[in-house]
Amino acid sequence: MPDTKIKVSLAELREEIERWSGAHPVAGEKMRRLLEKIEENLSAAPGSQERHALIDELRDTVKAFEIQHPRASSLVNEIVKALVNIGV
Repeated sequence: MPDTKIKVSLAELREEIERWSGAHPVAGEKMRRLLEKIEENLSAAPGSQERHALIDELRDTVKAFEIQHPRASSLVNEIVKALVNIGV
């Protein structure tokens, strides 16, 4: 998944978070912070410890959100796969 596709997925995820964050403010804030981490880490060195930790955190988030927020979970999972594919 090219960098552009990751950015599109991040934008879609941000929109999805805005749809349900009013009803789930704590989860929404957690996801917003995670989005910020993703965007910061896109410029980090490939294979860095920070990037590996981010991937682990994203995977944990997917598991936690799968039932309550399936669309957000799907988007985060898509982003994880893209990041792994580009060597994050």
